[in-house]
Amino acid sequence: MLEKTILQDVYVNQKRTQKEIAESYGIAPSTINYWLKKLNIPRRMRLQPISSVSERLRVRIKIDAKGCWNWTGFIRKDGYGELRSRGKLYLAHRISYELFVGIIPEDLVIDHKCRNKKCVNPNHLEVVTQRENLLRGEGPTAQNAGKTHCLRGHLLFGSNSYISQGRRRCRKCDSMRQRIYYRHKDQICP
Repeated sequence: MLEKTILQDVYVNQKRTQKEIAESYGIAPSTINYWLKKLNIPRRMRLQPISSVSERLRVRIKIDAKGCWNWTGFIRKDGYGELRSRGKLYLAHRISYELFVGIIPEDLVIDHKCRNKKCVNPNHLEVVTQRENLLRGEGPTAQNAGKTHCLRGHLLFGSNSYISQGRRRCRKCDSMRQRIYYRHKDQICP
């Protein structure tokens, strides 16, 4: 029977694999896995050592005049850099933030303050909520949030606006649409 201290020393400190430990003690690898879980011994990180990940990150960066560290490795269709490590794909800007700043909380995302999706400069990255990230962006959500008037020039604030099905609506325009609809309906169906 393996004691916790022995298992921890062999697995964590000596960095031997579960298969190697099982063979040396003459037991099945699944038994080692069972005891690692039962004794709450944390599994080793599956990422490469930080030095090699940081080195791979460093060689794929090109600094521009604005101070952006542009990712020169693989770029996804959406414009973000991607890094492969041990068979898994990671977003380059998230790896950069975690290496140079710290862990990203689970409910938050990374915002590029420079608006450059290829940038991995940790000084240009900020942890924000998904909502904040959308409102800071240039997409339809941010554009609609910034609107102060509807297409016909009516204010989209106070008593003239309301939310319907997640959209901000203009009361004056809606009443005009309803008047036109009912006039047309009365002409067709007397």
